[in-house]
Amino acid sequence: MLSKIVVFSGLLAVVLCAAEEPVAIVAQESDIQPDGAFQWSYESADGTKQEQSASVKQVGEVNNAIKMYGKILVISGLMAFVYSAALPENKEPVPIVAQESDIQPDGSFKWSFESGDGTKLEQSGAPKQAENGTIEALQGSVSWTDPEGGLHSLTYTADENGFQPQGSDVPVAPEVPAAIARALEYIAAHPPAKEEK
Repeated sequence: MLSKIVVFSGLLAVVLCAAEEPVAIVAQESDIQPDGAFQWSYESADGTKQEQSASVKQVGEVNNAIKMYGKILVISGLMAFVYSAALPENKEPVPIVAQESDIQPDGSFKWSFESGDGTKLEQSGAPKQAENGTIEALQGSVSWTDPEGGLHSLTYTADENGFQPQGSDVPVAPEVPAAIARALEYIAAHPPAKEEK
């Protein structure tokens, strides 16, 4: 098992070192429970997704838990080393200055983070009953500064009505020309007669 982890870490190092620029993390979540269970995931701008979760099982001696934590520590250390080796030396990584994550037993959650460059993301959600069963109703926001110094922000909800973003960067459909609006009003007021068969 350890040899597979070493081989995987080596391959991951080769892939990450081949990148010329660091890839931005666009989504990130982590949760560590008091009983030792944990879950984390991230998604990068190039579409790479990674997630992991585990819980402690008492299968005999306490040494089993210590061995598991040791393996997790070694794997996490290897992953951190591999990722840090892939960063170009001339570009400083953007630090995470604030991060929060809370997952409740009822399925509701809230997470947020802020990076050193001013990027802020937050999202919360809770199960909601809908016509087709239970869905996760979400709301959130994101804000960032582009390389030219322009501030951008977006708020959104996602529920049984779909994803609904709001913000100055969301494209707006052009106004319907007056002649077409009048034609649509006329058609609505004078529906065509139904043909008999």
